[in-house]
Amino acid sequence: MATVQGALHTFLHLRMVDGLDEATVFQITASSSLLALSLSVLMKRRVHEFFLYSHRAATVVLIIGLWEHVRTMATLSRVLLIGAFGTFLLSTIFQNARQIYKNCAWGTRGVRLAHISQIRTYDDSPIVELKLSRPWKIQPGDYIYLCVLTPKCYSFLQRHPFIITWWEDVHGTDKTQIIYVMLDPQRGWTKSVTKHASLFENKMAWLDGPFGQSNCLEQHGTVVLFASGNGIFAQLPLMKGLVVGSRSAAVKTRRIKLIWQTDKYHAQLQEWIQSVLDDERLDKELLDISIHKPANSLESGAIDHLRTSKIHSMGRRVRIIDDVPDVAEYIQRELKEPRESVAVTVSGHQQLRHEVRRQVLLTKCYNVRFYELEYQRGYVDGHKGGMAA
Repeated sequence: MATVQGALHTFLHLRMVDGLDEATVFQITASSSLLALSLSVLMKRRVHEFFLYSHRAATVVLIIGLWEHVRTMATLSRVLLIGAFGTFLLSTIFQNARQIYKNCAWGTRGVRLAHISQIRTYDDSPIVELKLSRPWKIQPGDYIYLCVLTPKCYSFLQRHPFIITWWEDVHGTDKTQIIYVMLDPQRGWTKSVTKHASLFENKMAWLDGPFGQSNCLEQHGTVVLFASGNGIFAQLPLMKGLVVGSRSAAVKTRRIKLIWQTDKYHAQLQEWIQSVLDDERLDKELLDISIHKPANSLESGAIDHLRTSKIHSMGRRVRIIDDVPDVAEYIQRELKEPRESVAVTVSGHQQLRHEVRRQVLLTKCYNVRFYELEYQRGYVDGHKGGMAA
């Protein structure tokens, strides 16, 4: 809206004047920088580093252009601009002070910063373990901006957003000392970390966050989580948060169904999921997990019973299915339960998202809510058919 108003104001002003005076030139400059700020959002996902610095540069140009444009105008215009700039400056100072407090802790050996304890790479997806300098309070769905303080790959000049996919609480509290983030390798810095993970271990890090907005899943009696591939890293914190909340009866959720389509079940993910399943306080009817590994993804050395049977149980709560998920069947099963409301979330490739969205709409039920998580994969799966278990 601000961009449209600025462009309209500039257009009308140009029609009223005969030539380009100094104030008009700065007005055009300010409008152009405002337009650049709006368009730069389109580049955020693909070229994050360029977006970051171009956004800051355009902001500086906008401030200078606006000031020079109103400098010779009425006093009220200058006062309003100074007030706006002052508010921006105060919010920036507050944000930086918050970062310093969360990142720095004073001990007997001086100032401590967060650091990278370990980087594990699974299927070209590094999982970074970060040890915080002071405990944080983490909510499911939170994310951080990570800057590694090392000259390698110009890391100290870059900051990237990552979802907090797992965390470890300080014993006896709801505060977190260790968090895990998954790096989805793209071009640039994330690709460098994937190739040279050992060079970044034990390096100091500067974190901004946590940020995030709750989907209020705890208000629903049943929560169905669909994921494919690395989309599981966005669903795991939601699952953990609901399980933790159920221990103290802080959530309304009485059933969690996780459906995950993948080709590989990594050791780190097994460890995290197993830690939830091994909890003696976990209600036996709360959590149910179905892991779908399509038949053509099975390794040639698979044992015979995996080839003849498509559904295999791993304990009471986990099943492995050698087929793609039947989304319609899963959703219809959960709607049969007499619970107040159902939440359906998805994080995965385009075909899965489209199918989940379509099946939710076909239910035509007022008590079903659909949430498409921010982290999504663009890969389109080619499997047909499907099973539910």
